[in-house]
Amino acid sequence: MFATPAPDAHTKKLTTPWQVVAVVTWSGVIFGVTASAITGRTVGKPPWWLGPSVNPAPVLFVLLVAVVVIAPLALAISRSRYTPVAGIVSSCAIAVIALLDLADSPGVATVELAVAIAGLLGSLAVFAGVE
Repeated sequence: MFATPAPDAHTKKLTTPWQVVAVVTWSGVIFGVTASAITGRTVGKPPWWLGPSVNPAPVLFVLLVAVVVIAPLALAISRSRYTPVAGIVSSCAIAVIALLDLADSPGVATVELAVAIAGLLGSLAVFAGVE
């Protein structure tokens, strides 16, 4: 009789605790991808999307990777209900990036793949906070 109506699908947002989880997860992903790229370039095995310092990759590749890792963080900050979906898509994109690095930069690829798995697991968990 006094039941509250179901929330409208358009008003669904992340709860604050799960927003924090998403922000921390994707901040960590950004840190991990950046650290692996810098380390790879330092040891002479940069990721394909960054390239060596004497012959850098096109800026478009770097921007593409930046968008892939920043988009879920931006959605998490805005408490969007699409944060977990964006996180899953971005994690899959990072895994593809890692596979492309496997032949020339296996160490970088390993770190990128670990970061992609961490981002995926964090994003799957964030589904619990959409209400």
